[in-house]
Amino acid sequence: FNSLDLDQKLQIFGNLPSKAREDLIAVVSRPGEIVRKISEEEMFFTIKDLGEENAQNLIALTTGRQLMYLLDIDLWTRNDLNVASIAKWFRILAGIGEDKILQLVQITDPELLCSILNRAIFVKLKFPDIDLTEQLDFLPPFTLDNSYFIDFKIPSIEDCVKEFLDCIFRHDSNYYMKLVQALTTGWLAEYEDTAYKWRSARLADHGFPNFEEAIDIYSLFNPALINITEKSPECFDNPEDLVDSRLLKYPAVILKGRNAFEKTLSGIQDDGLRDRINSEIAHVANKVMVADGKDAGSITELKNSLEKTSGYINLAIEDVAGRQQVGLLDIICSNHMEHLFRHGYTLIMQTQYKAKRFILEREGGVENLGLHLAPLLTGLLQKRPIFDPAGIDSGTKRDFQFLSDLQMIDKMMETADREDNWETL
Repeated sequence: FNSLDLDQKLQIFGNLPSKAREDLIAVVSRPGEIVRKISEEEMFFTIKDLGEENAQNLIALTTGRQLMYLLDIDLWTRNDLNVASIAKWFRILAGIGEDKILQLVQITDPELLCSILNRAIFVKLKFPDIDLTEQLDFLPPFTLDNSYFIDFKIPSIEDCVKEFLDCIFRHDSNYYMKLVQALTTGWLAEYEDTAYKWRSARLADHGFPNFEEAIDIYSLFNPALINITEKSPECFDNPEDLVDSRLLKYPAVILKGRNAFEKTLSGIQDDGLRDRINSEIAHVANKVMVADGKDAGSITELKNSLEKTSGYINLAIEDVAGRQQVGLLDIICSNHMEHLFRHGYTLIMQTQYKAKRFILEREGGVENLGLHLAPLLTGLLQKRPIFDPAGIDSGTKRDFQFLSDLQMIDKMMETADREDNWETL
């Protein structure tokens, strides 16, 4: 492995499961050159799939951008810092060592660092006009400079936080003094607000816009805008941005051939096309997570959002292929994944509109539609529609992903109409 060129190493690394990636990085020479070619999203998925506590070899080698992406997602729950995640990352960084602590300090904006420390410590400044020995009974027990005294809000990570503070103090005492001084002047909520704004700006580049922007992923799409003959360059990312593209394979790894789109994706041999589609799927899924209010730090929610994204895209390509007599790969090659996702959503909304009219023409609402049709329409009419075939084949609820899902509902409503008309006659 060590004798291979970098592209060959990356190809092997990219085809390995997460545990094997961690094991490989621990034993090869020059592992940093591999890690630098991994996208932030791919590194996040690998570490989350392993569990942070089991991925210390990878975390130790992360670049500043990769580490910042991890923390931007994992330290926050919506717009608030998560104390449990803060405690977890203090333990991880202290366990890796001084170099990783210093890297975090260097890449983190002061507002975020102050916000994190504020959740972990309480700082009190001694009175300058009173002898220190007279104040010791009233001051917290820990200090590095005999001026600022520190108490710990999370006892389970006290030693880790001490190591963190000591590392900053030894390498840049002036910066340390500015941090603790900021925490003694009374906590300013503006610091955390500023940190959140910086975080939002960074994540926007990875498909995590704010909620108001993310909700556009669920806007209707004109099917006339779907390309079926040739690639429309304005739909895709700037080609110059893809010249030095970094490893991003996890969408294709998660999407295991449940539908026609996933099977077509797995068969693509063109590396550039596959990388482009993986990147677009990842960004669409990130928007879906924001719009659905999901936890971006949960590997389960990430997988669910990717599968939902794939299902909606599959709806779109099945519809277009059936109407236009064009190959699935041609549709995928010629369109941005977000456009296909929105077209799939539009198909669901069209069926939902039919269902609303169908219900309005009947008395008693959905619950009186019978065992087979009621659960289907109940799921369809939710704010985030789901396919619930419980009354048909005892299947479990899931997101829509096949054109046959919608066709089944259409057919059952048509059948109910015919039966109603027959009874009237």
